[in-house]
Amino acid sequence: MLKRIILLLSLWGWTFVSIAGETGHYLYGSKGIRGASLPLTGSHWYSYNHLYHANEFTDRKGEILPGDFKLNQFTSNNQFLWISKKKILQGNYGASISVPLTLKHLTTISGLEDEQVHMGDVLVEPFILGWHKNKFETMFSFGFYTPTGQWDIDKPALPGKNFWTTKLSAGSTVYFDDLKTWSGSVLGHYEMHSNKQELDIKPGNDFSLEWGVGKILQGGWEVGLAGYWHWQVTDDTGEDVYWDKDVHDQVFGVGPEINTFLPLGNMFVSMKSLWEFDAKDRSSGHVISVTLTKFLQ
Repeated sequence: MLKRIILLLSLWGWTFVSIAGETGHYLYGSKGIRGASLPLTGSHWYSYNHLYHANEFTDRKGEILPGDFKLNQFTSNNQFLWISKKKILQGNYGASISVPLTLKHLTTISGLEDEQVHMGDVLVEPFILGWHKNKFETMFSFGFYTPTGQWDIDKPALPGKNFWTTKLSAGSTVYFDDLKTWSGSVLGHYEMHSNKQELDIKPGNDFSLEWGVGKILQGGWEVGLAGYWHWQVTDDTGEDVYWDKDVHDQVFGVGPEINTFLPLGNMFVSMKSLWEFDAKDRSSGHVISVTLTKFLQ
């Protein structure tokens, strides 16, 4: 009981100066143009590299809170994806594992600073299905985030969330012309969180949509617009939740994307610059994303 009281007092102190409630695992903006399309059979490596900067933190109404809040975070998330020839419901079966490394520098509203470099929570997806039908490509995946990242209530810049998350993803890409140069894609993610370890807090579930519209040009360049929408859809619960459970965080992001093939390294590169807006109960900033994709075998 004494340990719980100490944890709660510490959590209250950090939360008051930095963030109310909990956020989910998924890194918004990872996908964009043709984000719901899976590759053909084989092994593939993806390196999702996100640079996030924010100097604004919003309240439940979306108004910017006063203070010296700053958040600079670089995340390199490496995913190894395998797609087999095995068919389930006429879709190719696959599996993947994603391992993130995060450098985070946080200055809270009251001016307290913390900087950490650590591995984050690993995502394991043992069940992935992908369909390729003429002008439509569709995917579904089931996975879970493991609390492998370091977490310390006195070090809010650590990347670990300290709870398990079950993630369901589904989406489709549609091509608007016979040559498949025009595309539109929508990919949804639903996160269901477990109780936070050491505290009786169960974060509310999260839903996000990533989308992209693109055009392939001569020379192999692809340009377009990408974005994401995120909402917390259920209340935080548990005896240790002292904040207003009716407050649900949300954020939207949009910006240009450009993709091309790199002969050096025999890989594809995707670059996005996304600006966040209409944020509530969370930070609001800017994302620069560079994704490398390579066929391994």
